[in-house]
Amino acid sequence: MRALLHPWVPSGKPAPPEGKLLLGSCGRTLSEEDVLDHPSAIHLMTEDTCWQSAVLDWWLRRPRPWRTEARQYWRREGRRLREERLRLREAAARALDASG
Repeated sequence: MRALLHPWVPSGKPAPPEGKLLLGSCGRTLSEEDVLDHPSAIHLMTEDTCWQSAVLDWWLRRPRPWRTEARQYWRREGRRLREERLRLREAAARALDASG
């Protein structure tokens, strides 16, 4: 079974432009003005940073294939992280697109 998530790793992709912040869970960037104009943007940035940290921690704890029970728990945790990513995407869309 393929992994449900993988940590964001710079892979030759250009960094966000100067003055932009990356919301990794959403695949979008925020400008400094977005952060200042939308009070919820700081909260989104904080949640996104926590999510990215949790995904990296999860990925680094990947159990060996023969540890079937541990892998079941690990996959279940990956599904929860995937659900959290979807929740963050929806929250970003509501907070940033609606007031756009």
